[in-house]
Amino acid sequence: MDRPPLLVFTTGRNCAAYVEDNIRSIARQTLANAHVLFVDDASDDGTDRLAQAALQRWLPGRHHFVRNPERLGKAHNASVHLRALAPGYEAVAVVDADDLLIDITVLEQLVRAYQQGEDVVWTNYLSDQGRFGENGPLNRYVPPRQQPWLSSHLFSFRAALLARVPHGHFQYPDGRWLDAACDLAIAYPMLDQTRRWRYLPVRAYCYTESNPGSHHRLAGEAQSLSSPKQRECARIVLAKRPLPRIDEPEADGLHATPAVTAPAEATASPWTAARLALAVPALLRELPASTLEALDPELLWDWWQWLDTHRGARVLALGDDAHTQALALLVKAADGEALALRGGDGPGHAPWTDVAFDTHHTRLPALDGLGGALFDAVHLAPNAWDGPRLPVVALAALAPQLRLDQPRLVFAGLHPARLDAAAAQIAALVPELPARAAGAGADALVVEACTAPAEATG
Repeated sequence: MDRPPLLVFTTGRNCAAYVEDNIRSIARQTLANAHVLFVDDASDDGTDRLAQAALQRWLPGRHHFVRNPERLGKAHNASVHLRALAPGYEAVAVVDADDLLIDITVLEQLVRAYQQGEDVVWTNYLSDQGRFGENGPLNRYVPPRQQPWLSSHLFSFRAALLARVPHGHFQYPDGRWLDAACDLAIAYPMLDQTRRWRYLPVRAYCYTESNPGSHHRLAGEAQSLSSPKQRECARIVLAKRPLPRIDEPEADGLHATPAVTAPAEATASPWTAARLALAVPALLRELPASTLEALDPELLWDWWQWLDTHRGARVLALGDDAHTQALALLVKAADGEALALRGGDGPGHAPWTDVAFDTHHTRLPALDGLGGALFDAVHLAPNAWDGPRLPVVALAALAPQLRLDQPRLVFAGLHPARLDAAAAQIAALVPELPARAAGAGADALVVEACTAPAEATG
């Protein structure tokens, strides 16, 4: 590499208690020529003074320091200050000013991955409160915005990718700079552009969740790693138009080596769709063409086979995706009853609530409003979660709402690696509930009792 291999982008506000340890953790890295861009976001606790002293002491000649005259936020700092400096480097690693690098070789590992042709590389993390990160590999054949958030700290990307990102991807629709969910705002435009991703399975980063100035602490959500504002901004980020890929053969790529064309994604058999429409004609009568085109007939046929042998079943749908309305029609055709419950803060939504099992935590719509009603089956859409998609946690949380003689749960839109791990966890916990993959893309996990339902007796 002709240019310096790596720029560490560090930014924060009022991080006086953390900043020297942060800079020392970068200086201790085995990569001797990493540079740091430190942006102080108008701190009023002396962070700027402490940061400049530490940079001069531990990274002389290898840093750039910027102080904002007013609070502008991480998204602004990435889009303006980082964008100006990044072209002089091969890659960028993002380290918040209150966090630490805890693997002294991790920057060297990142550089090695970029030398091998990757465009985006990330690791796993742990928090200063003992929580373990849920990062992992992404499926190269599924758009990143359709997958779980698995690529947070330590996140890095090839510097040239940033130049292709419009400023609007770091802003609210009205042009203000995003002031929450900035990690997502930085990561998704990079992931959009390429499938040359690599996950390094090392816990290389310490996330300081105990910082009283963090969004979730300020919102009074000490048991969560997000806040209402972060969740709102995350929805804005995910709604942005994905950037075009640069790693496809016809694109103007970053590398001289030709890109490999990905195999076609799995598709459902048209015969399955025809059989489903014949069994439940209401699908064609009542759903618009745009909704029908978004459906997975293989997943719905799996549902119909169960419903047809469990007539009169009560089904709870958590979240809202293209299949929720179709599933309600299937349940009605099987003489059953369907209830939908969506998480959120608006009218008609159930508030999000923290749920946990063992050491795992996530957030689901609160079930208090169900009044103790029991259901035969539950369908969880991809947006049923406000946190990691953890089927074993949902199973434990939903157990009080299930008829436990013949329960069925379907988790849609899981990452294949998560699906396999979840199936193994559930098999170890509840051996009588086998778990299997379903759907055209094998991205749904079905958990159900394997015995046939008992026949009614007179």
